[in-house]
Amino acid sequence: MTEEAGAHLDALRRTLKRLVEDESDRPAAKGAEKRQHDRHLYMTEVDVRYVKRYEQVSECPDEFTAITKDVSRSGISFIHVYQMYAGEIVRVELTVQNIRKHLLVRIVRCRRAGLKVFDIAGVFVSPEEAQAAAESRQGASHQRL
Repeated sequence: MTEEAGAHLDALRRTLKRLVEDESDRPAAKGAEKRQHDRHLYMTEVDVRYVKRYEQVSECPDEFTAITKDVSRSGISFIHVYQMYAGEIVRVELTVQNIRKHLLVRIVRCRRAGLKVFDIAGVFVSPEEAQAAAESRQGASHQRL
């Protein structure tokens, strides 16, 4: 890991700690929870790779390491130093009980969580949805040529 990548991960860890503390201190507003499933705090490093992205607007590298914030039956949230966009699809690779898992995630929200940090949330998608998105991306790039 490069020194710059290590510094990014340290900054993400500090921001994650602050975000979790802020959320646990804040009382839940009545009717504010719109999620289908309960979130569970789950903080770990994950490897993320784009499946579908908006290259013309995103400065995010194709592959990167992020830190998860929480997970539910339907999705996951993580923090990262680059902005991502709703509709993009990534493959998140994490280890659970010594088993490497690959999850396909469609980004649904990205909001600033600090000066150089974004809080990103996504829903799990099927391999078929990810494949269709990747194929539509390829078709669009062939049209641009």
